[in-house]
Amino acid sequence: MIVSHNEIVTIVHKAFTGMHREVGEADVIATMVAELQMAGLDGIRHFNNASPYILTEHDTPIDIVYQEDGAIRLDLHGSSLACHLPTIIDYALEKMGDLAHFHIYLQNCHNRWLAYSELVELAAKGFACLAKWDNGSVPKHTLFTLNQGLCILIYTFLTKHKPITIPMI
Repeated sequence: MIVSHNEIVTIVHKAFTGMHREVGEADVIATMVAELQMAGLDGIRHFNNASPYILTEHDTPIDIVYQEDGAIRLDLHGSSLACHLPTIIDYALEKMGDLAHFHIYLQNCHNRWLAYSELVELAAKGFACLAKWDNGSVPKHTLFTLNQGLCILIYTFLTKHKPITIPMI
């Protein structure tokens, strides 16, 4: 079955709105899921996997663990990245100012795959982006690299044996 971008956005928007969360914007999260799905990276599956966690997590504020010029470390207290990432990126861009690069370290979060659309948006604005994480439940390491101004995704699984790189346009 072929499903359009608008249909995915509508369904996810309704699903997230029905969760009655204090944090996260339904339209932004719906776009995150749709963009990931349209890129062939199973956005709907990731949202379905995330939903039970999003329903049960507590709406607690993010803590700044440490902050210095060019870097910030945030503790999300087990919350979904999808609910907080747009705010985190806005805050980091303000802190970045005229710096050539800025590091954002996130701890205690889940649903990292849903960061894809926000990173593509940053790349389109001229920022090179790198996101990497280890999946605690599966022995896979994930690395996204988006070149500035070019929305070409280099997606790499790092396993025990060797890296597997998949360029995606």
